[in-house]
Amino acid sequence: MKPRQLINKVFSKLEHYISKKKLHIWNTFYFNFRTLPFKQARKFPVYIYGKVKFLTLGGKVIINSKEIKPGMIKLGRNTDVFGGSNGAAIILLSQKSQIIFDGFCSIGIDYALRVTGGKLHFGNYSRLGSYVLVSCSTYVRIGANTDVTFGCQILDSNFHYIHYIEKGLTKRHSEQIIIGDSNWIGNHSSIMKGSKTAANTIVSLNSLLNKDYSKLYNQENILLAGSPAQKVMDNCKRIFSYKKEAEVNIFFKKNPKIHTYDVKSEYRDKINDMISFFE
Repeated sequence: MKPRQLINKVFSKLEHYISKKKLHIWNTFYFNFRTLPFKQARKFPVYIYGKVKFLTLGGKVIINSKEIKPGMIKLGRNTDVFGGSNGAAIILLSQKSQIIFDGFCSIGIDYALRVTGGKLHFGNYSRLGSYVLVSCSTYVRIGANTDVTFGCQILDSNFHYIHYIEKGLTKRHSEQIIIGDSNWIGNHSSIMKGSKTAANTIVSLNSLLNKDYSKLYNQENILLAGSPAQKVMDNCKRIFSYKKEAEVNIFFKKNPKIHTYDVKSEYRDKINDMISFFE
């Protein structure tokens, strides 16, 4: 190995180590034994990375998994590499509140989880990016294998009541949110009270969701965009498999003048004609 290559390799590893949020031993110990049954807590299924402020941990954390593994739930890792601040994450879990994990889960840095009397439910292999804010006072479910990317906010309440003077009515200020399985929520989107999406829904960046789209469109595999969001495309879904994503990358690098990849093409057959392109 040449000297320059060796230097680059050493400094790359050093940069990666410095930029990566470190496992916070005390916060990990405290969170597990403060919120989980002893038999689960002793296995340390929740790893806490970086700074975090526990405003209160009076509620419960429930893990609905037959097998409890160390670090199956990771909070505060800079996995999306969109965060770089030294701010602290916030967890508020008031009495009679619950955070439910169906299995593996990952959350980026500087997140805020605010659960005040409600249930915040994470499906298996759900992921939240950095700077995501979740406020739950009723029920919020993030579906299995769903990605909520950086800078999004999920709010199941308007926090204050609005009185309609002419009608003499005051509406409920909070309603549950249901984000379907295998959704992809684009960055800086807002998901408000009463929002529901079907499985395999894509939400474009900077969108505002505020209604039951699963009922409105009654179909999966759609793209929502806008403020408020509406359907702009049918029969589409995000590729979640890293292997399949790599296959597409290889195709486009080898074919710079081609802008679409036909799953029925000879290229696909050569790569692996035994595996479906989409999961």
